[in-house]
Amino acid sequence: MDITVTEPEKRVVNTDMLKDTFMVYLVQTKCTGHGGPDDFEKGTHSVWRRYSEFDLLRNYFNVTYPYIIIPPIPEKKLPSFHMSWKNITTDTFDQDFIERRRSGLEAFLHRVAQHPTLCQDRIFHSFLQKEEGWKEVIQSTNFQSKADSRIHKLNSYFRVQRVDKRFGDLRHYADNLHNNIAAILRIRHRMVNSVFFIYKGHRHYGSMFSFSDSITGVLEDEELNFHDLLKEYMLYADSIRSITKKHEILQFEIERSEEALVNKRKLRDESGLSQSKSSSSTSDNVSQPDEDAEQQDEHSSEDSEEQKQSTGPEDESSQSVAQKPRSAMVSNVVGGIGKVSRGFGSVRRKVQNKVFGEDAPEIKENKLKAIDDNIKELEKTLDERRLEAKNFGEKANEDLERFYLQRDNDIRELLMNYVSMQIDVCKKARSYNMASHERIIWLFINHIKLLKIRKEI
Repeated sequence: MDITVTEPEKRVVNTDMLKDTFMVYLVQTKCTGHGGPDDFEKGTHSVWRRYSEFDLLRNYFNVTYPYIIIPPIPEKKLPSFHMSWKNITTDTFDQDFIERRRSGLEAFLHRVAQHPTLCQDRIFHSFLQKEEGWKEVIQSTNFQSKADSRIHKLNSYFRVQRVDKRFGDLRHYADNLHNNIAAILRIRHRMVNSVFFIYKGHRHYGSMFSFSDSITGVLEDEELNFHDLLKEYMLYADSIRSITKKHEILQFEIERSEEALVNKRKLRDESGLSQSKSSSSTSDNVSQPDEDAEQQDEHSSEDSEEQKQSTGPEDESSQSVAQKPRSAMVSNVVGGIGKVSRGFGSVRRKVQNKVFGEDAPEIKENKLKAIDDNIKELEKTLDERRLEAKNFGEKANEDLERFYLQRDNDIRELLMNYVSMQIDVCKKARSYNMASHERIIWLFINHIKLLKIRKEI
């Protein structure tokens, strides 16, 4: 499959009261049938696409394949460290800006076509083949609702209690990758500006310093072969961070399911205890009349003994009270308070039972059954989320291995091209320096000869 993005074209669409001006790019795809997708139509296909449609395709990939590092697309606006030496404006219709965006969009399609999973997606195939009705096809997948729910979860305030070490290290790697490449691009920006100032200072010196005229071409080649690839991998860091955020969402849902399951089990245990207490209370109520009769006999005997003791002298009764230990008095007071509180509690329960009535055993059994059903559903949901997180981690690790291999190959090629480019620049500078040195010597010798001729004259 050969994909090219060519012929950027400016178009104007008039609506009711507005005028929409935008750029479209011609996407040409040629599939020979050797190693291409099975459901892709053979032959050459040409479609016109806007930048927003490329962005829509990438958002679809980001939602549908959360465990894949999605290739980035060019930025909508120029970054602050972009090549200011060419005095490129922020106009999105500038020719240089459009050309760089075209190159970036083509690289995005090449990255997708080289990916073993993304290249088989039917939405990607329709993007390359169908000019009309493609948006309806991608909207029929209902991916936007999934994206909105995921954004809501990302924006909600939560903190994962158990962070997976693999994804924690991956997030740290993405942050370092972004910061280091951004620092390299800023340093290169200053170096390019200093070299370009040399060109500006020497371009008026004539052919003797014609080497300065070639600086612009060297900087442009360096921009395409070095700067753009580094900027692409800086944007890759955002894709890696997105994967770690999605894994944090899965981990948060697992922890929330575990917490809900613990609460339901606790509620079931409490309901079972309350049911057993209610059954024991009914048996206590049956034996209550016999106990009341026995208590009445005991109270009558105690009253007779107290009457006998009251006939005795008062000093003996006061002396017996004084001889009681203090701890026994305190325990009697506390026991009396406990009896009073239990009495009030029993009165409250009796009033509630008389007013509202007790729950029937069938109702209690139905409640316990509903709690058990909820527990089974939560256990099933928890197992599904754990399996989803496990599969997510395995697929993410597989795609990371592919990304690391791609990164190593690209960086190796980048460094080789950069070194060869610098060698060519140094050779060219040496040749120009030797030529200029010889020219200066020749001018100096001719100047001496002219002086001698004048003296002879």
